[in-house]
Amino acid sequence: MNKRLTLLFGGTFDPPHVGHVLGVAWLLSAMDADVWIEPVDRHVLGKTPLPFATRMQWSRLAFGIFGERVTVRDDERRPGASGATIDLVRHLQAQHPDRVFRLAIGSDILAQRHRWQDFPGLMALAPLVVLPRPGFGVPPDLDALVAPVELPDVSSTELRADWAAGRSLAGRVPATVIAAMGQHVD
Repeated sequence: MNKRLTLLFGGTFDPPHVGHVLGVAWLLSAMDADVWIEPVDRHVLGKTPLPFATRMQWSRLAFGIFGERVTVRDDERRPGASGATIDLVRHLQAQHPDRVFRLAIGSDILAQRHRWQDFPGLMALAPLVVLPRPGFGVPPDLDALVAPVELPDVSSTELRADWAAGRSLAGRVPATVIAAMGQHVD
């Protein structure tokens, strides 16, 4: 039986931005795979995001343009979920033996890999697909598929600050998400 390749693209998505959307567009165009968007429920690295339901709604709006090959999932809300990515991957592998998983991450995350629970074990379970971001290189010895494109320099942290200050998010956040956030869509 051929297993379906499924790319797990997790994040806080607070808010989802055009870098996230363009990353998924590359994944879909370069690989014969489904993409599962996995918003974190509670952030194990100490961030305090907006409520999960809000980020799920925004993620559905942001990634809805891709149709059936992209699914926004709430696996992080399941009972007993620890928030550790390796636990999520183990759970999904047990629930979906007809799929093989790879983990899609931005290169900015690689600087924090020492803080992840069993990062080497995670890479063995779900090999990496790295989406380069400006200012964040990919170690040459990292065993990963690296996209030959660089995502735009957009930061959710900066977007939240701009939103709080009433500055426009146009061009950096999908228009559907901007509307849901209550801003005028330019």
